[in-house]
Amino acid sequence: MSRVMSGSVSSLHRWLAPQPAAFRLVPALTAALAVVGSAPIAHAQTLAPTNLGVLPVYSGGSADKLTWTKPAGAVSFNVYQYDRRIASGLKSNSYTVPTKLFTPGVLYTVTAVNSAGKESIYSQPAHAIGGVNKNPSWTPSTPATPKTLKVIPQWNNGKPRNLLNWVGNSRAWTYNVYRDGVLVGSNLYTLYFVDDAVSAGRKYSYQVEAINFKGPTMQKSARSSAVTGTALSKSPVSSVGVISKVTVEPNDDSVVLTFAAVPGAVDYRVYNVAKPNVFKYSGGKLELEVNGLDPKIATQLVVEAVDKFGPYQKMDGFHMPAAPTIENINGQGDPSNVPNVIARSGKIAPKFVDRTLKGAQAFFDNFRGSQPFKPTTAPSVLAKEFPNQVAALANDKWMLTAVQAELNMTECFVMSNHFMDTVYDGGTVGSGIPAHVSNASLIMTPRKTADISGGKVLHVTYEVDGRYNIRRWCELLLTEAGDELRAPAKFMDFGKFPSVKGNAFLWSVEHEFHRVVNVLNKGGKPTYIPVNNVDWATGATDRFGASDRTKTNGTDQDLDLRSQFDLYLSTTRAVGMENGKVVFDKKLTSPLPFTKITVNFIHEVYHTDLDRAESIDYAANKANYWINFRPYADERHWDNMGFEVLNAFPF
Repeated sequence: MSRVMSGSVSSLHRWLAPQPAAFRLVPALTAALAVVGSAPIAHAQTLAPTNLGVLPVYSGGSADKLTWTKPAGAVSFNVYQYDRRIASGLKSNSYTVPTKLFTPGVLYTVTAVNSAGKESIYSQPAHAIGGVNKNPSWTPSTPATPKTLKVIPQWNNGKPRNLLNWVGNSRAWTYNVYRDGVLVGSNLYTLYFVDDAVSAGRKYSYQVEAINFKGPTMQKSARSSAVTGTALSKSPVSSVGVISKVTVEPNDDSVVLTFAAVPGAVDYRVYNVAKPNVFKYSGGKLELEVNGLDPKIATQLVVEAVDKFGPYQKMDGFHMPAAPTIENINGQGDPSNVPNVIARSGKIAPKFVDRTLKGAQAFFDNFRGSQPFKPTTAPSVLAKEFPNQVAALANDKWMLTAVQAELNMTECFVMSNHFMDTVYDGGTVGSGIPAHVSNASLIMTPRKTADISGGKVLHVTYEVDGRYNIRRWCELLLTEAGDELRAPAKFMDFGKFPSVKGNAFLWSVEHEFHRVVNVLNKGGKPTYIPVNNVDWATGATDRFGASDRTKTNGTDQDLDLRSQFDLYLSTTRAVGMENGKVVFDKKLTSPLPFTKITVNFIHEVYHTDLDRAESIDYAANKANYWINFRPYADERHWDNMGFEVLNAFPF
């Protein structure tokens, strides 16, 4: 699994008004390490802090006090808002955010630095609260008592600890944890607590209470029922078993490994024999995708079953600011996790298959040898429609446009021969535009168009990881070449035409379903003509009458496991495929009113401030991954993106 970055790293960055639009551009890997965050390289032996808590401070203005548990080996700490470092070299395990740095709605994280100057990965996050108003017009009711408290004894990094988790409620802002009646965890944003101050073999009793604030007054729920747990006396793993039935599905520079379940395994990981300490975790699924392999270099892979979720990271192989030698990728567990191996496969030598497009007018990018992305002028119509909320980058093949995203933090880069982006929802910090109440989009537009006149067929293909939920999805938006966009594909929410002329074809790959709509500008009004009329699974139609529920679009645990999507489109017919399966084959209700086409691949993030409350209220703690780690940003891994023009449908 290659850890070498190809191409460039670019941050979509906007200086605040009244300065003109500009970018913080990081053209190469060495510059990324020196400029973005200026942080030392991280290594697995530097454990991340645990139990980050946040308490609003009302004296002197709007601020928060952060506290955390110090990991073994830490000599100092750094504090971040999103990916921006706001404090460094702290010697204590607490920090009060100054009023001038406080921003409502952002996330804080903390890293630990050891005596060698090596920085850990980020801790779990905490949400900014801030003492904004001592006499608010609205205050929450007292939070409900947390439910379903569990104590899970674990062996981590050669010592015992107890992991607690519980089901919360949306009226709770943070939580307190008591061990044997004594407060041991304060103001926790997450729905779990790591207690590593335990003695081997000793029994402990735990309770949790929920907290919110009525102005400056703290409101507490009743404590939960007590639950006991006994700390382990030794590692539960006495021998390493064997993982069997490993199958390999090849791609052009990646493979998907599928394997048999191992009793007692919580998670699975893979590593390259050439780099035995670089792991990629599956999130508990029985398949893993290994990306960025070089078909010209012989590779041997090994799969391992482990006893706890691998340590969480924000991006696939690019964890700002300590890129790119972080040693654990895409884990779903607490950043302090050090899993124990309970089973291992033999060595696997993958093979590869080439991917290309051979039709006319072909545009295809597997991102090998990509040219650097550089700042460019944002599309004028989008910039007018969304003032101070649009930024753009371009290289020889692509135009990248961020709309309504947090432009200081939204990242686009090429790594290991694939394209990565991380989109933060909401207004840019300090701009005055509210955080997490927007419709953030990243639009990826090839700098080449297609012509399907004369009855020809457009074939569009792309691979993207399928971690969709109701607020994170991907879309293909096809417009007439030269017709500039007025809004990203969520134009329905804005009540706007998608482009100046207004005509478009839209395929939305959403949470468990596909929506396909032919949008026509008729009499100055957008007309949504569904290509899919009925939800075949339920017989119902959605608000656009356009759903086909396939339940194959990926889960929260898919991480960066990619699916391949293919669209075949003429002026009268549309066929969509996912991983070789036809998900729709429909005659267009009205003919496509254009034949010269611009293709837009779009990453959509929608009102993510609601994620935590919705997950707590409706998911009953099943969506801990989103609650605890990615409530306000979403990452995508794209590859093999392009289109071609065919003389006819191939089926």
